[in-house]
Amino acid sequence: MFKKEFYSHLLVTFIYFISISFFNIRLGFGLILLWLGALVGTFLLDIDHLLLCLDSSNKTWWAEKSRYLWNKKRYKEVIFYLGETHLEHRTLTFHSALFQPILLLLAFFVLTSTGSLFGSGLVMSLNLHLLKDEWQCFLTEGRLDWLFWQIKGRINQRGEKIYLLTTTFIFFLLSRLLL
Repeated sequence: MFKKEFYSHLLVTFIYFISISFFNIRLGFGLILLWLGALVGTFLLDIDHLLLCLDSSNKTWWAEKSRYLWNKKRYKEVIFYLGETHLEHRTLTFHSALFQPILLLLAFFVLTSTGSLFGSGLVMSLNLHLLKDEWQCFLTEGRLDWLFWQIKGRINQRGEKIYLLTTTFIFFLLSRLLL
């Protein structure tokens, strides 16, 4: 499961940034910075999985095992263990409907104000990572319950679909700023 998730994120990032690079040949060596930012951002969003498992108030079995492996400096095993159990993590701060608009605003700021290709690649791949997870879940399960865990009221499937389409549309508008 971990390898499938890992490679699917890399594949989506690769396809997206190949498309962006194709239209930005004029950047030349600057594309290297864009790609470096993309690679870092692809997996940076998953840091909340690690934070959740190392949280001292979290007393589940997988959290105890992750902390044990981390304390023994078996970092590679922790990463693989988190990859195998990531579907169990349903209350992640960086994977939420309240964080995503902040991430989109951050992307807008970086794309319009900084001119940093590394930063542009980073924020766009963060957004792409979250959108890939949302679309994958919505297409397989038909729901995005994990995304709205911070919201007290229940969001119906139509509301989730509107949210998903809206954030995807905003992402593609932001992508136009990279071109």
